[in-house]
Amino acid sequence: MLKTLRAAGISCECFEAADDVGGNWYFGAESGGVYESTHLISSKRHTEFRDFPMPDDYPAYPSHRQVLQYLRAYSRHFELYDDIHFGSRVRSVKPTSDHWSMTLENQPERERVFDAVVVANGHHWSYTVPPLPGEFSGTIIHSRDYRTPDILEGRRVLVVGIGSSGSDIAVEAGRHAKATFVAVRRGKHFVPKFMMGEPNDASGDWVFRWRIPYWGLRGLAYLPNLFAVGKPGHYGLPTPDHKFMDELPIPNPEFLNSLGQGTVLVKPAIQGLNGDSVTFVDGSTEKIDVIVFATGYCVGFPFFDELPFEWVDGVPRLVARAIHPEHHNLFFAGLFDPTTKMWQLVEHQAELFASVLRANDAGLAWLRKLQSPGKSIGGLPGGRELEIEFYAYRRGLRRIVRRLSRMQ
Repeated sequence: MLKTLRAAGISCECFEAADDVGGNWYFGAESGGVYESTHLISSKRHTEFRDFPMPDDYPAYPSHRQVLQYLRAYSRHFELYDDIHFGSRVRSVKPTSDHWSMTLENQPERERVFDAVVVANGHHWSYTVPPLPGEFSGTIIHSRDYRTPDILEGRRVLVVGIGSSGSDIAVEAGRHAKATFVAVRRGKHFVPKFMMGEPNDASGDWVFRWRIPYWGLRGLAYLPNLFAVGKPGHYGLPTPDHKFMDELPIPNPEFLNSLGQGTVLVKPAIQGLNGDSVTFVDGSTEKIDVIVFATGYCVGFPFFDELPFEWVDGVPRLVARAIHPEHHNLFFAGLFDPTTKMWQLVEHQAELFASVLRANDAGLAWLRKLQSPGKSIGGLPGGRELEIEFYAYRRGLRRIVRRLSRMQ
């Protein structure tokens, strides 16, 4: 975001709570949410920035350490460090006329004023844990706080949820724990990381470039995936209540292998907690030492005290998923879970923000007419509000940029 806005001639400052670049990939820092064994779930060519490729000697799915090295190399290459204030957690952001007033936690008395604000605080930091009846005497953690398998070693472990983090941790628990269970409320579709020797997202990428109806894309992708991994029910998982590709699938064949080998056992949803045991809705009970909740996150902006949002499915309703409907100088970067190329979409968002900041009154008036639910651009047919299809969303962003450019 910082690099692309600067390239567009817009003066920027960045405020970062940590002591270096890395965010969620900064292992060991408060901001870091990765665990020791974390690797990308999208291939390097579908993760890297457009003008700064990942090194050729990186594997197809780099580790979190390699990702962190890449982000810092990117920041050095484009000389971004001089514009980043580290150790600067934002305390408050408030609208003042056509500007924004901001204060930092370590300098609450100093007020800074900006013409526009880009919020890039992510949505994988404020986790959710569902309330469950009863009391549990063992250890409870969320996947956000999981780092190494030491906490699982020789213990009876229950992982709640089979998203990307839940399935990863379940695989790791299957190798280290005395027994491992996964509590599954609803089924998911799984995909392999490789297809015909190539990263799966690369081998199927060409299909999405065509403007084929979504049902056609689903048909093209479903049969190869069925041959590669089969149906979830073959592994004892619930049948998904949605069609293939209507939600983001889980790229974790190791999890399916763990189920097939019996190192991870499937249980239904939790009914209640009872000391050192957990009861499930099918009436079964298991002794459990550690519960790992891989139950997702909630979107939040703790620095906005006086700014109202309209929320849909736990996500603020924004113009093009990125612009506040009342304040067109308030932008939100990366507030989505895309099918691929997360960072490239943020680059396209930055280009949109630059266009909005340069827009005339006619352009801003037209922009106000786009105030419709975020799912109108790029949403998956049955996905959560955050889930989007890369190419559809990119086309939507480009259309808006072209329209604003013609109106200047």
